[in-house]
Amino acid sequence: MGLHTREEGNKWWRNILSVLGVTNTWKMGAEGEERIIEQLSRLDGYHAFHDIMLPREVANIDHIVVGRNGIFAVETKNYKGEIFCIGDEWSKSRVGSFGIEYREPITSISIQVKRNAYKLSEFIKKRLKTFTYLSSRVFVVPIVVFTNDDFELHSLRPTVKIVRPRSIAAAIKKNEIEKHYTDEEIKSIATLVGKYERWET
Repeated sequence: MGLHTREEGNKWWRNILSVLGVTNTWKMGAEGEERIIEQLSRLDGYHAFHDIMLPREVANIDHIVVGRNGIFAVETKNYKGEIFCIGDEWSKSRVGSFGIEYREPITSISIQVKRNAYKLSEFIKKRLKTFTYLSSRVFVVPIVVFTNDDFELHSLRPTVKIVRPRSIAAAIKKNEIEKHYTDEEIKSIATLVGKYERWET
Protein backbone atom coordinates (compact mmCIF):
# COMPACT_ATOMS: atom_id res chain seq x y z
CA MET A 1 0.00 0.00 0.00
CA GLY A 2 1.40 3.42 -0.93
CA LEU A 3 1.94 6.42 1.32
CA HIS A 4 -0.54 9.04 0.12
CA THR A 5 0.20 11.97 2.45
CA ARG A 6 3.28 13.65 3.89
CA GLU A 7 2.03 12.83 7.40
CA GLU A 8 1.82 9.13 6.55
CA GLY A 9 5.30 9.26 5.06
CA ASN A 10 6.74 10.99 8.10
CA LYS A 11 5.07 8.51 10.44
CA TRP A 12 6.50 5.63 8.41
CA TRP A 13 10.03 7.07 8.60
CA ARG A 14 9.72 7.72 12.34
CA ASN A 15 8.77 4.09 12.86
CA ILE A 16 11.75 2.89 10.83
CA LEU A 17 14.14 5.20 12.70
CA SER A 18 12.72 4.05 16.02
CA VAL A 19 13.35 0.40 15.09
CA LEU A 20 16.91 1.28 14.06
CA GLY A 21 17.48 3.13 17.33
CA VAL A 22 18.59 6.41 15.75
CA THR A 23 15.63 8.65 16.60
CA ASN A 24 17.17 9.93 19.82
CA THR A 25 20.50 10.57 18.09
CA TRP A 26 18.83 12.74 15.47
CA LYS A 27 16.86 14.60 18.13
CA MET A 28 19.93 15.22 20.30
CA GLY A 29 21.90 16.40 17.28
CA ALA A 30 19.18 18.90 16.42
CA GLU A 31 19.04 20.10 20.01
CA GLY A 32 22.81 20.59 19.94
CA GLU A 33 22.55 22.74 16.82
CA GLU A 34 19.86 24.85 18.47
CA ARG A 35 22.15 25.46 21.45
CA ILE A 36 24.86 26.75 19.15
CA ILE A 37 22.42 28.96 17.26
CA GLU A 38 21.26 30.42 20.57
CA GLN A 39 24.83 31.16 21.69
CA LEU A 40 25.77 32.74 18.35
CA SER A 41 22.67 34.93 18.42
CA ARG A 42 24.12 36.67 21.48
CA LEU A 43 27.09 38.00 19.50
CA ASP A 44 26.60 41.73 18.98
CA GLY A 45 28.10 43.14 15.80
CA TYR A 46 28.44 39.76 14.08
CA HIS A 47 26.52 38.02 11.30
CA ALA A 48 25.76 34.35 11.97
CA PHE A 49 24.52 31.89 9.35
CA HIS A 50 23.44 28.27 9.82
CA ASP A 51 23.40 25.20 7.57
CA ILE A 52 25.20 26.72 4.60
CA MET A 53 25.60 24.78 1.35
CA LEU A 54 28.10 26.41 -0.98
CA PRO A 55 27.68 25.88 -4.75
CA ARG A 56 28.95 22.57 -6.15
CA GLU A 57 29.61 21.15 -2.68
CA VAL A 58 28.19 17.90 -1.30
CA ALA A 59 28.56 18.73 2.41
CA ASN A 60 27.27 21.71 4.33
CA ILE A 61 29.00 24.04 6.77
CA ASP A 62 27.14 23.97 10.08
CA HIS A 63 27.66 27.63 11.00
CA ILE A 64 29.50 30.64 9.57
CA VAL A 65 30.13 33.80 11.56
CA VAL A 66 31.36 37.08 10.06
CA GLY A 67 32.64 40.01 12.11
CA ARG A 68 35.28 42.71 12.25
CA ASN A 69 37.83 40.36 13.82
CA GLY A 70 37.38 37.42 11.48
CA ILE A 71 35.39 34.89 9.52
CA PHE A 72 34.63 31.61 11.29
CA ALA A 73 33.59 28.16 10.09
CA VAL A 74 32.01 26.21 12.95
CA GLU A 75 31.58 22.44 12.93
CA THR A 76 29.30 20.91 15.57
CA LYS A 77 29.55 17.34 16.83
CA ASN A 78 27.16 15.47 19.11
CA TYR A 79 29.63 12.74 20.09
CA LYS A 80 29.13 10.87 23.34
CA GLY A 81 31.74 9.31 25.61
CA GLU A 82 35.52 9.73 25.54
CA ILE A 83 37.14 11.25 22.46
CA PHE A 84 40.90 11.52 21.94
CA CYS A 85 42.63 14.08 19.72
CA ILE A 86 46.37 14.12 18.97
CA GLY A 87 47.10 16.72 16.34
CA ASP A 88 44.84 15.78 13.43
CA GLU A 89 44.34 12.17 14.57
CA TRP A 90 41.08 11.37 16.34
CA SER A 91 39.77 8.26 18.08
CA LYS A 92 36.89 7.17 20.29
CA SER A 93 36.92 4.97 23.37
CA ARG A 94 35.20 1.62 22.84
CA VAL A 95 34.68 -1.49 24.94
CA GLY A 96 35.23 -4.86 23.26
CA SER A 97 33.27 -8.08 23.70
CA PHE A 98 35.52 -9.16 26.61
CA GLY A 99 35.20 -5.85 28.42
CA ILE A 100 38.57 -4.60 27.19
CA GLU A 101 38.66 -0.89 26.39
CA TYR A 102 40.33 0.22 23.19
CA ARG A 103 40.53 3.29 20.94
CA GLU A 104 38.83 3.17 17.57
CA PRO A 105 40.10 5.67 14.95
CA ILE A 106 37.43 8.02 13.62
CA THR A 107 37.31 10.54 10.80
CA SER A 108 39.52 13.52 11.56
CA ILE A 109 37.20 16.27 12.75
CA SER A 110 39.94 18.90 12.59
CA ILE A 111 40.80 18.08 8.96
CA GLN A 112 37.09 18.23 8.13
CA VAL A 113 36.57 21.71 9.59
CA LYS A 114 39.86 22.99 8.15
CA ARG A 115 38.78 21.76 4.73
CA ASN A 116 35.47 23.62 5.13
CA ALA A 117 37.32 26.77 6.20
CA TYR A 118 39.62 26.59 3.20
CA LYS A 119 36.73 26.07 0.76
CA LEU A 120 34.87 29.02 2.27
CA SER A 121 37.97 31.21 2.05
CA GLU A 122 38.53 30.35 -1.62
CA PHE A 123 34.83 30.86 -2.37
CA ILE A 124 34.86 34.36 -0.86
CA LYS A 125 38.04 35.32 -2.72
CA LYS A 126 36.63 34.24 -6.08
CA ARG A 127 33.20 35.79 -5.64
CA LEU A 128 34.36 39.14 -4.22
CA LYS A 129 36.89 40.02 -6.90
CA THR A 130 35.94 43.69 -6.67
CA PHE A 131 37.81 43.79 -3.36
CA THR A 132 41.20 43.03 -4.94
CA TYR A 133 43.00 43.96 -1.73
CA LEU A 134 40.76 41.65 0.29
CA SER A 135 41.82 38.38 -1.35
CA SER A 136 45.19 38.34 0.42
CA ARG A 137 43.54 38.90 3.80
CA VAL A 138 40.73 36.36 3.73
CA PHE A 139 41.40 33.64 6.28
CA VAL A 140 38.61 31.57 7.77
CA VAL A 141 39.11 30.39 11.35
CA PRO A 142 38.00 26.75 11.89
CA ILE A 143 36.26 25.94 15.20
CA VAL A 144 34.88 22.63 16.50
CA VAL A 145 32.07 22.58 19.08
CA PHE A 146 31.02 19.45 20.99
CA THR A 147 27.40 19.73 22.12
CA ASN A 148 26.71 16.51 24.05
CA ASP A 149 26.86 16.90 27.85
CA ASP A 150 27.90 13.24 28.21
CA PHE A 151 31.25 13.85 26.54
CA GLU A 152 34.91 14.02 27.57
CA LEU A 153 37.78 15.19 25.37
CA HIS A 154 41.45 14.30 25.79
CA SER A 155 43.50 16.49 23.45
CA LEU A 156 47.18 17.00 22.75
CA ARG A 157 48.44 19.60 20.28
CA PRO A 158 45.05 20.18 18.59
CA THR A 159 45.30 22.01 15.27
CA VAL A 160 41.97 23.85 15.63
CA LYS A 161 40.01 25.58 18.37
CA ILE A 162 37.85 23.09 20.28
CA VAL A 163 35.12 24.45 22.58
CA ARG A 164 31.81 23.68 24.27
CA PRO A 165 28.61 25.61 23.41
CA ARG A 166 28.91 28.01 26.33
CA SER A 167 32.40 29.05 25.18
CA ILE A 168 31.83 29.55 21.45
CA ALA A 169 30.94 33.25 21.66
CA ALA A 170 33.99 34.04 23.82
CA ALA A 171 36.28 32.11 21.48
CA ILE A 172 35.07 34.17 18.53
CA LYS A 173 35.37 37.50 20.36
CA LYS A 174 38.93 36.72 21.46
CA ASN A 175 40.18 36.02 17.94
CA GLU A 176 42.85 38.47 16.84
CA ILE A 177 43.80 39.47 13.30
CA GLU A 178 46.32 41.95 12.00
CA LYS A 179 43.76 44.21 10.33
CA HIS A 180 40.05 44.25 11.03
CA TYR A 181 37.52 43.99 8.23
CA THR A 182 35.71 47.19 7.32
CA ASP A 183 31.94 47.58 7.54
CA GLU A 184 31.75 47.46 3.73
CA GLU A 185 33.76 44.23 3.60
CA ILE A 186 31.65 42.63 6.33
CA LYS A 187 28.43 43.58 4.55
CA SER A 188 29.66 42.14 1.23
CA ILE A 189 30.84 38.88 2.80
CA ALA A 190 27.67 38.48 4.87
CA THR A 191 25.45 39.16 1.85
CA LEU A 192 27.34 36.56 -0.17
CA VAL A 193 27.23 33.86 2.51
CA GLY A 194 23.60 34.56 3.34
CA LYS A 195 22.51 33.53 -0.16
CA TYR A 196 23.45 29.93 0.61
CA GLU A 197 21.98 29.60 4.09
CA ARG A 198 19.34 26.86 4.32
CA TRP A 199 18.29 27.30 7.95
CA GLU A 200 14.96 29.02 8.50
CA THR A 201 13.68 30.57 11.72
